[in-house]
Amino acid sequence: MNRSFSRKTNIVFTLLILLTGAAHVDSSPTTDIESLKRDNAELKSKVEALERQQTLEIKKIHSAVERTDRSSKKRNESIKRSIKTASDRLQMSGYLSAGVTMAEDNMGSTKLNFKDKPNFRTDSVVGLQYTYNVVDNTQGVVQLIAQGYDDWQVNAEWAYVIYKFRDDLKFRAGRLRIPFYFESENLDVGFSYPWVRPPVEFYFLEIRSFEGIDMLYHFETGEVIHDLQILTGSFNETILGNDITGKDAGGINISSQYRDFTFRLAWHQVDVSTSLELGSATINISDKATYTSTGIKYDNNRDFVMAEYSYLTGKESTFTQDTEYGVITLGRWYGNFLPYIYYAYIRSLNDNDFLGYGTCCIFTERVHFDLPPFAVSNYSLGLRYNVSAKTALKIEISHIFDPEPRNGIPDLVFSGGAPSDGLALYDANDEKNSFGDSGTIYSMVFDMVF
Repeated sequence: MNRSFSRKTNIVFTLLILLTGAAHVDSSPTTDIESLKRDNAELKSKVEALERQQTLEIKKIHSAVERTDRSSKKRNESIKRSIKTASDRLQMSGYLSAGVTMAEDNMGSTKLNFKDKPNFRTDSVVGLQYTYNVVDNTQGVVQLIAQGYDDWQVNAEWAYVIYKFRDDLKFRAGRLRIPFYFESENLDVGFSYPWVRPPVEFYFLEIRSFEGIDMLYHFETGEVIHDLQILTGSFNETILGNDITGKDAGGINISSQYRDFTFRLAWHQVDVSTSLELGSATINISDKATYTSTGIKYDNNRDFVMAEYSYLTGKESTFTQDTEYGVITLGRWYGNFLPYIYYAYIRSLNDNDFLGYGTCCIFTERVHFDLPPFAVSNYSLGLRYNVSAKTALKIEISHIFDPEPRNGIPDLVFSGGAPSDGLALYDANDEKNSFGDSGTIYSMVFDMVF
């Protein structure tokens, strides 16, 4: 019985153990699932939080990028506006001439060299002009030029500031062109005039610019339109190796236009001085030079006539001989063709008692030496063809001669000897020269503006 009770007891305990184990087995998966659900919910919450945070960060980045883009666009637009404004304020223009000359024999001048073979430097030139509008009534102007006969050295012909006080009244200060001639403002712009080059005999003065101020006044009287210029200043130029200084320069220039006619009158005066080296002696020369010029032009877009006359004199005639200059040009347009002819001359009116203070060794004394009178004339025939609105082709034949030969005495026009070597308007010092007191020059040039 005890054995039977024991067996039953064992069976009961075994069943209880099995039931307890089964209960544990049945409850464990449920607990794990709930735990996983809770963990999943937490992870989901964290992911959602991270997503929200990421979204906020992305929005912040997009916002910053948009602000940067807007700022960059504003800066770019500002830069573009500044560039456009500067571009609108800065204007550039220019001109160019490419030419060739040849003379029947070697001839020269103070700068231009006419040879018995083609010379491509005499009339070749390029220039650039920059105009900057500082404000509405103030501009800065610079013109740079390089010329073939000057070994293409770049020089500032103009460099000035212009202030517009009113529409009819302007003031300029800086380096300006001296208004000696009708074409003073355009001496190097070949496209602006009919000739291959301005006639050397009339446009003889190599001092073309000065440093100073001037006033430009535009006014009308009835049908006549006037332009008045008053100027003052000084200059310092090197000519033929000699420094020429001009002080207390002053002048007045008035141009009046009536329909197809233009009249011009100018007067200039300057205290001028220089030094000449003659062997071991130095000659110091000073004088008050006066230059007066007048001119008339007729242009009805078919017929063209222009005549100018000028007179140069010194108060004591120590610096220059009294000299007169003249030129007259006639032409007529046939479509794009302008055949023309001109006559130009230069002539001294007296012998020059070249007077100055000379220094040799330790002595200073008055020095005299005479220069004989001189003269030269130029008959030229030419043809201009306007290739386009901004380009022109010109050909020209010039016959230069001395109307008053000095029987072999060298002068300042046709120089055949050392006394005026290098000073001649047309130099005959070359051994090949055979033209004596006359010569012919053939020229062709292509001009353009841009």
